[in-house]
Amino acid sequence: MIDVMTAVGGGALTAVSWLSVARAVFTQGQAPPRTARWSIRLTAAVLTPVAARLARARRERLLALCAPLALFIMFGVWFAGTTTGFVLLAISAGAIRPDAADLGRLLAFELDGPGNLFAVAAAVSCAVLVGVFAVYLIRLAAAYSRREALVARLSAQAAAPSDAERVIATYVRCNSRDQLDTWFGEWADWLADLRCTHVGLPALAYFRAAGDLSWLAAAVIALDAAALVEATAPDWAPPNTQVLLKTGASCLPRITVGMGIDVPPSVVSLHGREQCGFTDTIKLTEIAGLPTARTQRVAWKVFQQERTRYAPYAAAVAMRLQYGLDPRPSVPLVPAEQSGER
Repeated sequence: MIDVMTAVGGGALTAVSWLSVARAVFTQGQAPPRTARWSIRLTAAVLTPVAARLARARRERLLALCAPLALFIMFGVWFAGTTTGFVLLAISAGAIRPDAADLGRLLAFELDGPGNLFAVAAAVSCAVLVGVFAVYLIRLAAAYSRREALVARLSAQAAAPSDAERVIATYVRCNSRDQLDTWFGEWADWLADLRCTHVGLPALAYFRAAGDLSWLAAAVIALDAAALVEATAPDWAPPNTQVLLKTGASCLPRITVGMGIDVPPSVVSLHGREQCGFTDTIKLTEIAGLPTARTQRVAWKVFQQERTRYAPYAAAVAMRLQYGLDPRPSVPLVPAEQSGER
């Protein structure tokens, strides 16, 4: 009876471990296995409170270790699960006894007869696991490169969410509505890729930004630009404006849920735009030549309807990752200068 239970336990442990590996590597864009989710969450739970007490340079170095450490913890769990499973199967078959001497002989391929079959099977399993994990790392590195490439390009134009109107003004002054539409399309594709990769590869979100501009701030800048165009000039807005806004409203909340963050509903969002008056924003876009078609009150209302669908989620993730967006709830009322009719 004990041998049967040992065999069932060994087989189940091996199967569950390999099922976790398969889900993590071959089902990109879907909910990852618990091993992938909890390895990064536990690592972050340990390192983040320590990093919060350090100076910025040391904090960044410590937080940069979070994702790599979680990845190797995940690999260690897979390796231990599959190896232990084969050891239990060997014990249940009577190939080895449950002691250190026989375990060492199994790992050293010094067993006779069928015992070596379990040793070879365990070795093949480990070799395949290493290869599959390498594929996982390659995919993660490719996703990180795609994420940071577009952010690096944007960093030459903007540095904070309050720079979104300057980006719009650049395209409007050049009479480049088609180029703005192309730009919105690129960011919509980027956000769609962001959703698939950051949901399927949970550790990816914890890899630090390659430059001063984080991927969260970049997402908010692009989405704010689209929201401002939609709020002030809906008839002029390029076709990809709504595509970008809908993609962002789907992407950032989904990433937030995947990270286990609960974000309460917001009526007004000023995350990252606290020092930027909406009146000044309207003036800047009008001076650039944007054909404003709505009053300031209506434009503010539409802008907030769009912004509350993505900015609070970006701010919540930024707080978890210790980036710069302010995660605190915004004031629930529109300032007097922003609520009046033009």
